[in-house]
Amino acid sequence: MKKKKNTIVKRHKVAIGDTVKFRFAGKERVGEVIELTKKDTGEATYTVESQQIIYPQLGLNGSNWIGYIII
Repeated sequence: MKKKKNTIVKRHKVAIGDTVKFRFAGKERVGEVIELTKKDTGEATYTVESQQIIYPQLGLNGSNWIGYIII
């Protein structure tokens, strides 16, 4: 069985102000993108605000195990 390579998304695909559905700590939530960020590896990450709580360093489609935006 071949091991699947984890892809790193280096380009932002969601704009600031967009409403997105995301998963954080095992629960799906809806929030608004407030900041576009990048990790040291060049991976595109996002900061999302939902119900006055800020969720930093979210990846895309499972790229970050703690939290990610579902596209």
